[in-house]
Amino acid sequence: MRTPPQITNWRDLTNWAIWPWRELLLPAACPLCLTATEPSAGITAEYCDACREELISVEPRCRRCGNHLSPGHSLADERCDLCRDMRLRWEGVIALGDHAGLLQQAIIAAKSAKGATVAAATAQLLATKVAETDWLKNVDLVIPTPIYWLRRIRRGFNPAERLGSEIAKRLNVKFCPHALKITRMMRKQSDLRITARRANVRGGFRVRTPHLLPGATVLLVDDVMTSGATAAEITSKMLKSGAARVIVAVAARAPRGETGN
Repeated sequence: MRTPPQITNWRDLTNWAIWPWRELLLPAACPLCLTATEPSAGITAEYCDACREELISVEPRCRRCGNHLSPGHSLADERCDLCRDMRLRWEGVIALGDHAGLLQQAIIAAKSAKGATVAAATAQLLATKVAETDWLKNVDLVIPTPIYWLRRIRRGFNPAERLGSEIAKRLNVKFCPHALKITRMMRKQSDLRITARRANVRGGFRVRTPHLLPGATVLLVDDVMTSGATAAEITSKMLKSGAARVIVAVAARAPRGETGN
C-alpha cells in the first residue's frame, strides 16, 4: 500500500482526507504514463520501469558542477573544463539528468497544483541517487531553495519543498523548510543574462535558523539548476553561518546555454 502524502499545505490536507477512498478505488499508477505500478513499502509514488529508465541519465557528470563530462575526462577528476576556473563554494552537484525530454515534462508537471505525486516520484529517484553517491556521506539537513512569498501564495506551494520533504523522509534526516528566507523581490532569473544573475540574487537570501548550521552537512534541494547563481548565493550564506559542507541536489541540470537559476 502507498504511504499517505505528507501535509505541507491545504491541498495536501485535502489529498490526505481522500486518501483511503483513493486507495480503494484507484490502483497505483505511474504519475507520468499511468502504467499500473506496485510502489515499495513506505513510498508515496513511483515511476514505472520505462519512465524511470528514461528519466535517469547514465552519462557521466562532473562531480563539482553537475554538467556532462566531455570525452577524455574521468569521473575521478575533481572538475571539468566548464568549472575548472570557477570559484564554487558548494562541494558538489547531484542531478538526475538534463532539463530536457521526459525529465523536463516531469518538472513542469510537478509545479502544477495536481503535481504532488509527480514531485514525490521524482524525489524518490533523486533520493536514491543521493544515497548511492559514494563521495557524499552523513547528510545532516535537507534545505529547499525558497521562493518569494507572493509566488508561493499564487502557486500554493514551493516545488523545491515538495522534493526536499520526500528526500529527507527517504534519507531519514532533518527537513528544514523554513531555514532560508528571501529578503526582497528579485527579477526572474530566466529574464536575465548570466552576468546579471549573480547581481540579481546578491543579498537576496537570509538564514533564518543559524543555530542549526554549525558543523552540518547540508543538502540544498531545487528542481532545476542552470547558471548556479541562486545556489551559489545560498551556499555562501550557509557557510558563513557555520555549515561545514553544502551539496546541491537538483532534479535537472540545464544544458549549457539554457536560462534559469
